[in-house]
Amino acid sequence: MDDDDGSDSDSFSLPPAVNIALDRAIDFVWRLGAEYPETQLVPAGDHARIYMLQFVGLWTSSVLPAVISGTKVNENDLVTLAKWLKWQRHANQRKGPFWLGRRIALPEVVVAPFVDELLFDGRMPDSPECAALAAWLAAIQASLLIVA
Repeated sequence: MDDDDGSDSDSFSLPPAVNIALDRAIDFVWRLGAEYPETQLVPAGDHARIYMLQFVGLWTSSVLPAVISGTKVNENDLVTLAKWLKWQRHANQRKGPFWLGRRIALPEVVVAPFVDELLFDGRMPDSPECAALAAWLAAIQASLLIVA
């Protein structure tokens, strides 16, 4: 798409109202998880929380705007998300398909509404680097989080 200055730009950002609503929703789930640790929506350790926030931050700032606008998702961002998923699962020796193992956590809540767009609209690269992310998205979809 051409900007007024003639440069070519494919970047898209979410409208401010959407960003505010998204931030409030994430903040609500984060506070719920912190207030009620038995929900396991957020991890207990500070290091794991930082990784989770980085993951959600990259998702909301880069991947989600591309999904919503229908533009190509930056493959490097998807590879980064896949690496964080693999690291988190390995570091915490999690058993189960989700961020924190068998229970759904903040990342699944944030990503769930957009799984179909990534998996079935040809936006998820079929590469070994993105395999962990694709498997995670498929697990979210299969978990019945997404109701048509």
